[in-house]
Amino acid sequence: KRIILKLINNKDNMVKPLAKSLAEVYKKVVRCTECGNLKIIDKIADSDFKTSYKKSLYTLLGKIYKALNFNDQALNFYNNSLKIASTTKDSVVIYNNIATTHKANKDFKKANNILLKAKELLPKINDQTEVARILDNLGAIKTILQDPEAYT
Repeated sequence: KRIILKLINNKDNMVKPLAKSLAEVYKKVVRCTECGNLKIIDKIADSDFKTSYKKSLYTLLGKIYKALNFNDQALNFYNNSLKIASTTKDSVVIYNNIATTHKANKDFKKANNILLKAKELLPKINDQTEVARILDNLGAIKTILQDPEAYT
């Protein structure tokens, strides 16, 4: 997982083909369908572990697809991850991923609306990095939308 995240975060174009290959391997291993169903995981007995693992895989697959500019697929995985998020912090992080994907699609109004949902949750988390990330991204989107709140 760490290796794949390093590859995704590396902006070097030489890494993109490798990340794409890894995405295909993940797709074959977990038998992903277009809707983001992780069939092999469903064979594990229901537990908190299963839910956590499934959420992590959905999020990781979303990051891989976003890095490859397959934003619709990324959104499917992120939305599936959000459905099973068990903590407020998880929801905030996933909302941020969804918003940045909408931003990449130049759908700034959707990004704004998602970030406003995340902002509502901020008082419930104790993670200043996530708070800063959401507020920074919200400010950037509001600036793009020329929202007067971006300047206050």
